[in-house]
Amino acid sequence: MSSDVIDAELAARGVGDITAHQALRAWDGAVQAPAPHLAVFRLTGQGGDGSRPPLLRGLNAPARPGRTAAGAPDAAAARLLALPGDQLRAAVYDEVRAAVAGVLGTQADAIDGERALPDLGIDSLLAVRLRAALEERTDVALPANVLWNRPTSAQIATHLTDLLSGRRCRQPTTTGATA
Repeated sequence: MSSDVIDAELAARGVGDITAHQALRAWDGAVQAPAPHLAVFRLTGQGGDGSRPPLLRGLNAPARPGRTAAGAPDAAAARLLALPGDQLRAAVYDEVRAAVAGVLGTQADAIDGERALPDLGIDSLLAVRLRAALEERTDVALPANVLWNRPTSAQIATHLTDLLSGRRCRQPTTTGATA
């Protein structure tokens, strides 16, 4: 991949080049913080509207994608969980194709569900975006390698449907009985 492509991706996230000296100096300061995870990078500024750079915008997001602050599935995830088998499968397939199309900047109906993602133009950087989009759309945490282990939209949809079906089976049921 060309460095111009990587530079463009970093710029889109509000991050710029950092020298080795700057990175090591920042790291020396960062490791003093009592944090379980650390990262060192150079931000290029705020968004034009004074908002956080794109890389940091999700930091205030709930711990799991698609969840409300109380931990309940959001409306999109709840809608999927309410669907019966074949409708769930079709809806998840549509969500996957829409996410792929969104990352590629095309229409969902242009996505061939049987073509491998790399053949459609999904590289490693776009795979990260696609995985995040799928997690947000379905409220399912996905491992980093899911898109490479299941390289077509159809395979990803099948996997997500299986995960959602399993989640639906584990949801507690309530009765309408009152005291």
